[in-house]
Amino acid sequence: LQLAQDVLALYATRETLSRQPFDPIYEAKVKKFEQTFPFDPTPDQKTCFEHVENDMVWRNRPMDRLCCGDVGFGKTEVALRALYRAVANGKQAALLAPTGV
Repeated sequence: LQLAQDVLALYATRETLSRQPFDPIYEAKVKKFEQTFPFDPTPDQKTCFEHVENDMVWRNRPMDRLCCGDVGFGKTEVALRALYRAVANGKQAALLAPTGV
């Protein structure tokens, strides 16, 4: 019961947080970076890319998103695009990966 109350309190607090959305002016740089990837994205990856962009550029709340999938299905590409978007907007970013990138 305590864990459930803690999680509920955490998410209630998150609902009150806000941040400055990332500047859409940098999206041209992000799109140019995206063109450097050698593989065509899958439909699921495209959906992920769009959701992450929406969260980072067009919303004023902190992003809370989980990207999961089997090995080799492009989760790192989703993460790298988000990292690049953050850095292009003057933010610090880090990628922690349990395997080699």
